[in-house]
Amino acid sequence: MIEASMVDEDAIIRITEDRLDAVNAPSLWADVESRVSGSPRRLFLDLSSVELIDTSGLGILEKLRRKMSQNAPLVLTGVQPKVQRLLDILGSLDAFRTYPSSSEAAVAN
Repeated sequence: MIEASMVDEDAIIRITEDRLDAVNAPSLWADVESRVSGSPRRLFLDLSSVELIDTSGLGILEKLRRKMSQNAPLVLTGVQPKVQRLLDILGSLDAFRTYPSSSEAAVAN
């Protein structure tokens, strides 16, 4: 479901599923939460494989954003057009920093 790595003090988590929905959101949350418990400086969440997101997936992103804002910023990378459009329609896009890739985000932050 995820691939995770650390680069310097930054956590990079790539969601490998094409959907972030009620079916996989709980296990995704458990996986991601265990990876960020070490308080990374920043968290880059790579959504380049995610084509569809529902309210459960949005809830996980918001929950993760709140958790990270206590310690470090959450940065979304590789956001696909359908997902970006949904975030924009719901007014959630402004709550996240977004970049085309993790490498571009690392340079910009």
